[in-house]
Amino acid sequence: MKTRRIARIALAAVLGILLVLGLTSCRCAAERIFERTTGISVDEEGERITVTGEEGEEMQIETGSASLPTGWPGDMPVYANADIENSTSYTTGEGTQFSIGLSTSDSFEGVFDWYRSELVGEGWTIENEVSMETDGARSGHLYASKGSMESYTWFSEENGGVTISSQVMQPQD
Repeated sequence: MKTRRIARIALAAVLGILLVLGLTSCRCAAERIFERTTGISVDEEGERITVTGEEGEEMQIETGSASLPTGWPGDMPVYANADIENSTSYTTGEGTQFSIGLSTSDSFEGVFDWYRSELVGEGWTIENEVSMETDGARSGHLYASKGSMESYTWFSEENGGVTISSQVMQPQD
């Protein structure tokens, strides 16, 4: 629960910061105003943003596009015939959550079946699987676990292709 609270605070903080920074020409002044107003400290270094809460809790968020986030688990499959649209990772004292968004023109069935097969091949256990069709469009998800890690991958048929959203939760050692 504490991780979810921290994640919500940090994500709200980051969205607020990005909005404030995007709307003002003086990045430093906007950061100082935000930090004084919220009590949340924000440090930016390249594509990495570190958010520190009032109680000292810390979250690192790495954003970017066209590449996997730093530290993406090597045993978590990524569909090769897809474009990486976005990627994010954030780390707390409890672990790291990685997220990627992909798009491909391949078929829903092919992508879904590939993920199921690759997850099992990499030692993941499929805990839950859903595939459905509504109004002619397919969607589904796979929930898998491996040791203390969990992954959720969602699939949605859109505009003649498939959108894939994949998240991996990797607890701290």
